[in-house]
Amino acid sequence: MPIKLSDLQIDKRSITADYAGDECKFTYRPGALTPAVESAIREAENNDVLVDTLCSMIVAWDVEGEDGDPLPITPDVLQALPSAFLGALLQACREDMIPKAKNGRR
Repeated sequence: MPIKLSDLQIDKRSITADYAGDECKFTYRPGALTPAVESAIREAENNDVLVDTLCSMIVAWDVEGEDGDPLPITPDVLQALPSAFLGALLQACREDMIPKAKNGRR
């Protein structure tokens, strides 16, 4: 059966990113990370492209404010987080997207 572009864009996966000894569980859309987006992230002079990309990719996470409520996934919130944390989220997505062989090995 052929793969439809719309199916690639709505796929969601739940994974965990490690950061500074803690774990962040989140759900993301793999179809939002394209070669064009990867190129834009590499060429960007600031974190705006990375922040926008993560906002379009991440649909849910367990990052909480001091009040215990989940933080919204917005550019303003992501801009306030450490760059290394944002990098850990993106790296976890990249690693998850590596195809696995049928025997379960990469």
